[in-house]
Amino acid sequence: MTFPPPVAASAGVRCPQCGADIAPAAVSCPDCHALIHAGQLKSLADAARTAAARGDVSGQLEAWRVALTLLPPESAQFRTIRDRVQAMLTAKMTLTQVQAANPTQGFTTRYGSVSSSAASTFVESIYTSLSSQAKKE
Repeated sequence: MTFPPPVAASAGVRCPQCGADIAPAAVSCPDCHALIHAGQLKSLADAARTAAARGDVSGQLEAWRVALTLLPPESAQFRTIRDRVQAMLTAKMTLTQVQAANPTQGFTTRYGSVSSSAASTFVESIYTSLSSQAKKE
């Protein structure tokens, strides 16, 4: 399953929610904070769930990795989950222990329950990213 890279908004594009100007590389509106790629994020989440139903772990992972590029790192959802995973890494927890600790708690309607393959893959992607950053430091 291959997903195209995110399409940057072209100059002069306005937020469909509030009408503010949107920078070409923006993933959220600077004024109302609406997600620019909300439709694509929903499609990617659906693709991850479909891949999970087929048992396609690599398809799930690919969908979540693309989704992470479209989710603002400064968003509360992204930061909260990343920070939870980071705290667990600092406590020397394994990936299995992190997933069992349910770092997506409070965001299950957005990412699915941690028992689902898609949410586990999302957590794994963050865990892997943070683990590789820690090794570089």
